Amino acid sequence: MDTRILIVTTALMLGTVFNPAGAEIYRWVDEQGNVEYSDTPREGAEKIDLPPPAVISMPKPSDLPARSAPEQPDADEPPYRTLKVRFPQDQSAFFSGSGDVTILTDVDPPLRPGHRFQAVLDGQVMATSRDTLTLKEVFRGTHSLVVQVVADGKVIQSTPTITFTLQRPRIKRQ
Repeated sequence: MDTRILIVTTALMLGTVFNPAGAEIYRWVDEQGNVEYSDTPREGAEKIDLPPPAVISMPKPSDLPARSAPEQPDADEPPYRTLKVRFPQDQSAFFSGSGDVTILTDVDPPLRPGHRFQAVLDGQVMATSRDTLTLKEVFRGTHSLVVQVVADGKVIQSTPTITFTLQRPRIKRQ
């Protein structure tokens, strides 16, 4: 018999605690003038009437329209509308004391998962990255550069070849 009373009491308590629609809120002002709120009534507290809780009904998955497959580009069409080198510009000349050259690219749409940029300088792959390409210690002189988008070791798309001249300081030997 005691067990049954304990179960009923526990069920009633849990129903009150986890039922916000049945919760009552009380408001009062303490001796210092602070407004306080509680779910426990006390002397001088007024009961606040709360609006009903907001309820959002989610649609059933069976009521949702079927998702279409992602749009695939035509086999004849390149996967990127825009793929070009912004810096260095074609036929440009610039200084780099360290010989480091940061390549800036424009690509649209953004790189797809699994795709990476690859910098080919004078016919040799020099750097690969998903973000900024930086060529380290490039010798002074005129160079050709192509930026490629690669995936799984295959070239997906390439920029036109650009030519630039890198100028570096030289220490005069005596």
